[in-house]
Amino acid sequence: MSRALCTGSSVVWYFADAAVQDGTARTLLGLLDRAVGHPVRVPAPKPAGAGGRADIWAAGEDAADGPGRNPAQDATAYDAVPPPQAGSETVPDGSGAWDDLWDTEPPVRVAATDDRPADTTADSLLQRLAVELGTSFDPLDALFADPGWEGATVLIEAWHGEEREELAVLLRRFQNLARDSGRESARRPRLLVAARHRDLPPDLSAYLDKGFAKAVWCWNVTDRLDTAVTVASAAGPNGGVSPAGRLREELRREAVVEICGPDLACATELTGSWDGSVAGLPGSLLAVRHRVRPHEPPPGRWDSDPLGEAVTGDRPGQEGQEHWDAGTADGWCGRIRVSPLVWFGSAGGGMRLNRYLWRAQNRVLLPLLDEARAYYAGLVPTAAVRGESSLLLACSRGTGRGPDGGPPRSASLELGELWYACVSGELALTPARRSRLRTLRDARNKLAHHSVLSDESLEQLIPALLER
Repeated sequence: MSRALCTGSSVVWYFADAAVQDGTARTLLGLLDRAVGHPVRVPAPKPAGAGGRADIWAAGEDAADGPGRNPAQDATAYDAVPPPQAGSETVPDGSGAWDDLWDTEPPVRVAATDDRPADTTADSLLQRLAVELGTSFDPLDALFADPGWEGATVLIEAWHGEEREELAVLLRRFQNLARDSGRESARRPRLLVAARHRDLPPDLSAYLDKGFAKAVWCWNVTDRLDTAVTVASAAGPNGGVSPAGRLREELRREAVVEICGPDLACATELTGSWDGSVAGLPGSLLAVRHRVRPHEPPPGRWDSDPLGEAVTGDRPGQEGQEHWDAGTADGWCGRIRVSPLVWFGSAGGGMRLNRYLWRAQNRVLLPLLDEARAYYAGLVPTAAVRGESSLLLACSRGTGRGPDGGPPRSASLELGELWYACVSGELALTPARRSRLRTLRDARNKLAHHSVLSDESLEQLIPALLER
């Protein structure tokens, strides 16, 4: 997004309804300030019947104050000014595109007072932009004529009630002026329209000149790191000072990330309410479902695959539009993911929850299990009862593993093979180490068979992973 703006392209940025309602859209727009500087923000239109200040720009003989002058500074000007005509200096392309931007009655240039009648002026998009630019000329002409606006970004938040056709005409004219200006891309003013898809005409993309304007959907932009950062912010300190506490907290956080995917609101709520126990997860998720989003549209075929279909486009398809708008589905790590607040509690929801929980346990525990395996494999040279070669040969006969039918190397022995060597009398371990090895082997086998480790299994496994 910022790259497109910084290279001189105007952008239509589409947000989901849910992102506008929960403030996510405004947050993302605020982050753009760092990339493009402070944009010129066109204020929202006033509600019907609202009074107050409404400075109006005008063009023609009366507009001698030139670009950059606010008509409110001239308190004596009350003369009516007709709209610009096609072919005039204010419509350089002679296309007549301005006609759609004017009301049926000509605007009136008025003084800036707070007590005049509310119906003395219109509150059009161009008039509000002119006020922000401080010009009494056509604000688009002023943007491209005044060197002081080189590289400026004009931001319009379309969900505040802008007229769809007015926005479309303004955008088309803006890109025409950008094309005709002859400026290099970095020096052109650019327009950023933030909108929901219903705020703009459905065929708008057909009018965008790809060299000067593009449509960007806030879709498939969240990945695992975004969810992990959200969870970490909601969780606070990582489980205290004990290694066991930190490992349990890591399991809890990873489970929330995997289950919630791109639904950051759900991730925040679940992080704050779930204690990390496997048994307590369904109840906590149901409680979050009632608090955050009690009514959901059905996810349709997107719900069939727990891992989600692969994202194939830069916007949600027509079938998934309503789910994306509602904030219940989005692209995440390159796949379409449906919020757990949709599928949990429905048929198959428990199995799907276990699938995500298993994936989370795998991500956290498998590296630790491999470290423990390497530790016990390192004991073989000194703990083999009849020597390392005899132990390796016994393992190859018992497990059927080894290159070309030969025995495996001790460093590559798996937990199952090490346990076989132990029970067959080839590996001598203390009772404590023997017990821990069995716990490690059992946990590895369960994970290998896509089984979720229960709370009891984790209570035994965590000490076995941390102790030697």
